[in-house]
Amino acid sequence: MMQRMGMQMQEFSGVTRVIIQSPGKEIVIEQPTVTSINVQGQKMYQITGGKTIERAPQASATQSTIA
Repeated sequence: MMQRMGMQMQEFSGVTRVIIQSPGKEIVIEQPTVTSINVQGQKMYQITGGKTIERAPQASATQSTIA
């Protein structure tokens, strides 16, 4: 039914950390469940679970891209 509506979901395995960065803080989510949801060409990411830590921005943070 979801495919008929143009909706596709994909869960990413092996994700160990998600970091959300803004100028004033970083939110670090350890051991999350990450799902990509594609609805009519619009891609969204759902991040659930895991331990959450808020901290000051790290100058040497690395970035990972989910393709």
